Order: sequence, then C-alpha cells, then structure tokens
Amino acid sequence: MMQIIKTRKSVRTFNDEKLSKEDIEDISSFANGIRNPYDIPMEFTILNSEEYGLSSPVIEARNTTL
Repeated sequence: MMQIIKTRKSVRTFNDEKLSKEDIEDISSFANGIRNPYDIPMEFTILNSEEYGLSSPVIEARNTTL
C-alpha cells in the first residue's frame, strides 16, 4: 500500500487535444450520476473554454437546492 501511495500521480496539466463530443457526454453522464453522502441534489456542467472565453476548461458544480 505504501508503494501505491508513494507513486501516486495527480495530473494537472493537459495537452491541447480536444475532448470528443462522446467523451464529454460520458463524463457529464457519469458526474451527474454520482450520489453524495448527504443526498444533496447536484448538477455538473462542463463548459467549453473557447465558447465561454475561459483560460482553461472548467468543470462547474452548483448546488441545485434553494
């Protein structure tokens, strides 16, 4: 177990390769199907950096309860 912990990687940089529409739909479907421990309704939206003028791709999570 210690070897796994010591060799763990966390990738935080990305190349310029765009995600396919299918990949975006798969990720979105997966993210929106996740249940949290408090059963709070959540919605995840994947924003296109070019379309929204962002400096990098963003995944936004927003609490949908009032």
